[in-house]
Amino acid sequence: MLSELWNMRAPFFAGKVGIIGHSEGGYIAYQLAAEGVVDFAVSIAGPAIPCREIILDQNRFSLEKAGLSEEQITTALAIVSEAFDVIAAGGTPDFDAIAGDRAAQLPPQLMASLRATSQASTTPWVRRFVQLDAAPYLRTIKCPLMAIFGTLDTQVRSSANYPRVKELCPSANAVEYPGLNHLMQHAVTGAVTEYGQIPETMSPEVIADIAAFIRSVCPSLSLQ
Repeated sequence: MLSELWNMRAPFFAGKVGIIGHSEGGYIAYQLAAEGVVDFAVSIAGPAIPCREIILDQNRFSLEKAGLSEEQITTALAIVSEAFDVIAAGGTPDFDAIAGDRAAQLPPQLMASLRATSQASTTPWVRRFVQLDAAPYLRTIKCPLMAIFGTLDTQVRSSANYPRVKELCPSANAVEYPGLNHLMQHAVTGAVTEYGQIPETMSPEVIADIAAFIRSVCPSLSLQ
């Protein structure tokens, strides 16, 4: 459908058309760039590793902050991963059955939290999300791509996703910004709870670099 709309664009767009997407929107930017639907794409904190790994990584960060041992974290993530297997296959996980004897290794409050999360993770969006992987798109990007990551991003960690873009799409203008969080704000910890405490909407450096990238693709475009 998108490709059909793109082929019909001539009466409406005389120049080039691009997309800027953030987080899951960054994943969509990879997709549209691979499908030839846009002339250029900017992905801001777009997941480049499989999305189920994104969720597991977010869980790891939360469990580390909660002070759990590495053994407990590994156990909890294994249980969640197995629940994702069931969800991705279209089923509804029996969390307690999946956990089995391993539940005794985890604090009761954590088990209750994981159980509630598992039960809430059977929505159509989650079922689809845990199956997504940007790799096929990144390998076949058909237009200029800028991929932006912040080293303090705790939701889509730069340490895992930035190298993945560099590996799968060597032609991409992939940039890693020290000290920026998931919203591309200058941060202290990168935690989600910190977002609203930072007066900066987005790093001026990031904005300037995005504008420069777009100018390089569309030299005649005037950006204020």
